[in-house]
Amino acid sequence: MWFNEENASKHSRMLWEGIFYLFWHADKSVYQRDVSLKIASILGKLGTSGWNAKKKLWFESCLYIFDKHWDKVDNFRIDKFMMLVRNMISQSFTIFKESDYQEITWFADFLQKFMKDPLRAQGLLLQLTDVYIPELGKVDN
Repeated sequence: MWFNEENASKHSRMLWEGIFYLFWHADKSVYQRDVSLKIASILGKLGTSGWNAKKKLWFESCLYIFDKHWDKVDNFRIDKFMMLVRNMISQSFTIFKESDYQEITWFADFLQKFMKDPLRAQGLLLQLTDVYIPELGKVDN
């Protein structure tokens, strides 16, 4: 891993905390779009092609931090965070397509477990379900 194996989850979540608040302060729409695409592209650059432990941990940490802070996002910032979620899902599907949909069962199991938890932020769950099919359609033509 890129940091200590025993604390990888903790460190990955700490990085996502910083990314979340960096994005919080992104004000202009063009800048928001560019930063959102760059943040999402990190997922594709972790390790080898396909889904590996680094990418899984990065994606899980992303959703964990978004879930933790989703209810604190105000009406002025919600659109940019929804855009970032959309871009992360799109990047995930791009990785799946490049690897002939290997590890799709991991992704399905993870999302199913994530969405079944009754303590999750409902707005985040609605955004995930809203972008899932359209983003899959864009990537998989």
